[in-house]
Amino acid sequence: MIEILTAILVAITAAYAYFTYKMLLVSRSTVKMMQQQLQETVRPYVSFDLIPCGALIEIHLKNSGATPALKVLATVTPTVFATIRSTRRKSRLSGNPIAFLAPGRELREFLGSWAEVKEMSETMKFEVNLNYSDYSDNEYFDVYHIDLGGLDEMPYVGRPGIAEELKKIAASLKIIEKK
Repeated sequence: MIEILTAILVAITAAYAYFTYKMLLVSRSTVKMMQQQLQETVRPYVSFDLIPCGALIEIHLKNSGATPALKVLATVTPTVFATIRSTRRKSRLSGNPIAFLAPGRELREFLGSWAEVKEMSETMKFEVNLNYSDYSDNEYFDVYHIDLGGLDEMPYVGRPGIAEELKKIAASLKIIEKK
């Protein structure tokens, strides 16, 4: 009789050990998932875009993450150039590493007019390879495919010049002053 009870006790203990081990595995998996979620919420998120600003195009490089991005390197294909007063130079935001990009920080660089950008790529399509890291030396790699072709020759309403805006502000101040 004691042997039967001992055998039952051994079986119960084995089942208990088995289920405890399964609970351990589930707990480890849960902790790992929580660590990944925490890392995703506090990591840097760097984005790269070519933004039309009326008749002009700018590069926008932004860290929308919660922590700084380190060693940011954007490589654009085909190579992009900034054209200022008929002087053409390679873009400073493409191919040049940026040591530190703070959270919420955005860097902008004027590229040129639509025609000048179209000289870089007839199809107005660009591929961007973006590499950066965080303080824990986690490395991130993103690829962006930017197609401005559908926006080419799209009509837009231009923003009035600064002189017009200043005249409107001055007129409004005169009206306020009279009251």
